[in-house]
Amino acid sequence: MENGFLFLNKKKVYSVLSYRLVTFVETLKEVTPDMDCAFSDGINLMDIIDGIINEDDISRMFFEFKDGISENCEDFYSEHGAYDENSTFIEDIKALVADR
Repeated sequence: MENGFLFLNKKKVYSVLSYRLVTFVETLKEVTPDMDCAFSDGINLMDIIDGIINEDDISRMFFEFKDGISENCEDFYSEHGAYDENSTFIEDIKALVADR
């Protein structure tokens, strides 16, 4: 994948837990409770709310599309072949998901 999932920092991806934009990072190892934000490595989600780290996965994130519709990230991953060898998953995100 292109720089992991860091290109998603330019897209509208939200945490269902806090409804904040998700910041994508290479690794979640450096995330600490004082970092009041939502983070993801593209698969896992850490949403820090009031100093408490809430951990989940892509099922707790959603994309906001250019047309204003939202879709759960897990559903999008499945529908667009994220785990298929010759998928257009990355291109679909770039084309469909709204910019920040």
